[in-house]
Amino acid sequence: MVTDDSCGLEAITANIIIAYVRNNHLPGAILPDLIKTVHQALLSLGTGTAPSAPESARPTPAEVRKSITPDALISFIDGRPYKTQTFRRNTAMLQNIYSLNSITAATAF
Repeated sequence: MVTDDSCGLEAITANIIIAYVRNNHLPGAILPDLIKTVHQALLSLGTGTAPSAPESARPTPAEVRKSITPDALISFIDGRPYKTQTFRRNTAMLQNIYSLNSITAATAF
């Protein structure tokens, strides 16, 4: 016996599959598995049994300190160093900014 809910779900599944196949090239052999996967995913939407995301290991404080160097930050994702910009205080530049804004050395900090 077919209920109205299953017919609606089958129509939604068909619409999703049609839209996906229209925009993506895929071999016909995987089409039945794709239909089954989409249908099962739609069925599981109302049950509240979403797959849990794998927990990623958080870096320890020691690893964070080690990844920060004067020249670069080491990425935890790909391990590559990324250059950092350094700002060096130029006293002449600061004095010029202070004089333009009427700031004295005593009130600056």
